[in-house]
Amino acid sequence: MNSRSCCSLQRSRPLTKAGFIAVILASGFFTASPRANAADAPAWMHALVNAELPKHDEKTDAVQLYFEEILTVQPNGKLKETDRRVYKILRPGGKQLAKLRFYVNNEQRINHLHGWCIPAQGKDYEVKDKDVVENGLVGAEEGILYSDAKVKLLEIPGAEPGSLIGYEVESEGHPYVLQDEWFFQETLPVADTRYTLQLPPGWEYKAVWVNHPEVTPISVGSNQWQWQLKDVPEIQPERRMPPWRD
Repeated sequence: MNSRSCCSLQRSRPLTKAGFIAVILASGFFTASPRANAADAPAWMHALVNAELPKHDEKTDAVQLYFEEILTVQPNGKLKETDRRVYKILRPGGKQLAKLRFYVNNEQRINHLHGWCIPAQGKDYEVKDKDVVENGLVGAEEGILYSDAKVKLLEIPGAEPGSLIGYEVESEGHPYVLQDEWFFQETLPVADTRYTLQLPPGWEYKAVWVNHPEVTPISVGSNQWQWQLKDVPEIQPERRMPPWRD
């Protein structure tokens, strides 16, 4: 099972054995083949070029150096989320991480999506929104004959052993339930993972942790909090293990 944390938001987000935190929000009653461009990766990626790797064994294909999730809650209940991830490729099997897949529908859209590669040698690569391929979902799931869901595909070139790959995606939506989940534990070792919550004035949150001791956030601004974990071990796949989200 994975660890996570959940947050409920009130105009006052839980963790699993792979950790997660969920934040629940509520209103308060207070008053294809990618085209690559030679462009520099952002400073927050270059800062990780010589970063210490998390604990891993010789069979590990890649490690996640950085994962940052920033959730901004609008006064009307709309949620804007920015995700940033950086991986270091250690073995050829890690190349699969350069193939990004994001799902969107009428309730959830992507504002922008960028990917970068810092190769072990040579110039940086960049892929942008214009390089994204959008497809409809193929096949009916659970009897669904029609869906407005689509998938956006983006491949980052240069994902060879020794290189860093990373991306930034900003999405926006208006969910039926004001709740979010931070899945900070994955099948790769994670060096540094952060979750930042920004609320409008007069809102509050409730955090629930699953399969991980509760972590106290720090204040990083007005009505803004951040949770951080370091050196999170990977989830080892096991034969007949329960479904991932369980």
